[in-house]
Amino acid sequence: MRAQQNVVKIKDFRSLALIEGAIFLGATSATDSVVPTVVPTVVPAVVPSVTPSVSASPAVSAPAGVALLSAAERANAKFVAVKVPLSRSAANAPEVSVSIGAAVAPVVSGLPANTPLNASMSVPSQTRAKASFVPIGKTRSTAAGRARVPAFKASRTGVYTIRLSTPAGKAYYLKVKVTAKKSTKS
Repeated sequence: MRAQQNVVKIKDFRSLALIEGAIFLGATSATDSVVPTVVPTVVPAVVPSVTPSVSASPAVSAPAGVALLSAAERANAKFVAVKVPLSRSAANAPEVSVSIGAAVAPVVSGLPANTPLNASMSVPSQTRAKASFVPIGKTRSTAAGRARVPAFKASRTGVYTIRLSTPAGKAYYLKVKVTAKKSTKS
C-alpha cells in the first residue's frame, strides 16, 4: 500500500519553523493537531535560514575596512533581507544599504538549492581597475535557494561587493552600500 504524502507550500521562514516544530512534537501530516508543552525559549523575529551560516575562521583576514565577527557578535547581527535574487554579474548585482559600523548578515535568494558556497568580498579600490576578492567565510543555500552571508561590520563608507561561488565555479553577486550614520539634531 502506498502512503499518501501531504505537500505544504511554505510561504515564509516562520511557517517553516512552525511546521518543523509540529513534526518534532509528533505530527505526521499537516492536518494533525499537536498540543505542545510550553518551554521558555527565545525565538528570533526572523529565521533567515534553516541551515546556519558558517563564518570565517580566525585565520582568514578580512578586507581593509571590514571586520569579521565573533560568535557573540554574529548572534547580534542584523539580518538584512535582499528582496531580489542575486545576479550572475557584478555590474547588475542588487544593492542593499547599511550604516557604517553596523553588524549585518545579508539574507539572499536566487541561488542553486542545497549548495555549499564560498563567500568573498571586494572593497572599493582607487588603484586597481579589477576588483580582487578576499575570502570571508562559507555558507550553504537552502532547498529554496536562500542563504545567509557570513556576518561582518564595515568601518569605512563605500560599496562592498560580495561574491558567493559554488564548487562548480558559478558566481553570484551582491553589493552592500555602507553609508555614514545620520546625525540627530538636538
